[in-house]
Amino acid sequence: MFISEIKIDAGKLKGARGLRKPSEVAREIGITRQHLWQIESGRAKPSGEILAKLCWLYGKPIQEFTSNESK
Repeated sequence: MFISEIKIDAGKLKGARGLRKPSEVAREIGITRQHLWQIESGRAKPSGEILAKLCWLYGKPIQEFTSNESK
């Protein structure tokens, strides 16, 4: 299965950020704050690399943010 076939739950990504500032998270993973906002609002889908970095930063497995359902 490719990352493009995986459904990302943007709300769970945003919730996992907790009290961290979006600008700090964005800087940690190497994207802009605006791009993080787009991902967390469901307007953009993270690349596999970005998703992996978010999982590492939040200390959660990818399954926390995905579903096996196709688009």
